[in-house]
Amino acid sequence: MARDYRKWTHDEDTQLLFLREHVKMSFADIDVILKRKPDAARGRYRVLRPQAYRIKVAPTERHTRNIVEREALRARQAASLAPPLSMTAAFFGDPPPGRSALDKKRMGVTA
Repeated sequence: MARDYRKWTHDEDTQLLFLREHVKMSFADIDVILKRKPDAARGRYRVLRPQAYRIKVAPTERHTRNIVEREALRARQAASLAPPLSMTAAFFGDPPPGRSALDKKRMGVTA
């Protein structure tokens, strides 16, 4: 009976370390991405990183959807911020673009 085993390549090792340590993905998700058997990524990670060098990932950050949701929230928060002030706006108190009386007059809005 032959074993169904594929050697790990350098690229797969690099991708495993990146997904686990930077993206903080679970081993189950990494197995799916790398098309490996269940718990293959966990075993390889233990080979690549001895006990003292392993990272701890919080359970709330172990799934891809949590990472995507967090990044979407960060993008929504950045979009809701006021546009950055120009140097003259910061110094002289000029209104942001589109808010001055001249801009409103050009758009046909009366206030």
